[in-house]
Amino acid sequence: MKRFILEQSKTEFYTSHSGLALIGQFINRFTSLGKTSRKIKKRHGIPNIELLRSFLGLLCLGKSDYDALENHRADPFFKQALGIKQMPSASRLRQRFDEDATELMPPN
Repeated sequence: MKRFILEQSKTEFYTSHSGLALIGQFINRFTSLGKTSRKIKKRHGIPNIELLRSFLGLLCLGKSDYDALENHRADPFFKQALGIKQMPSASRLRQRFDEDATELMPPN
């Protein structure tokens, strides 16, 4: 995962969602999402952690609709900040979350 240097600049472009860099570091350093996502059987394609990172990124931007992911699929910063290697499509994200919904819920 890429490490970002946070500093103020008068010449560089800043994205409106630069806080995702901090969220990505937090997810990878202080949560057990990687371990938890490995417990869910991966049938094919994109790893479960990539799906979780993608959706968490959307939630942190205040977007809870799966289709909002399409606006960020071509955004290299979104992928770098969250450590996403393979970006899912909105329909794939919805489908995999529907398939694995019970396994993604915390135990009672």
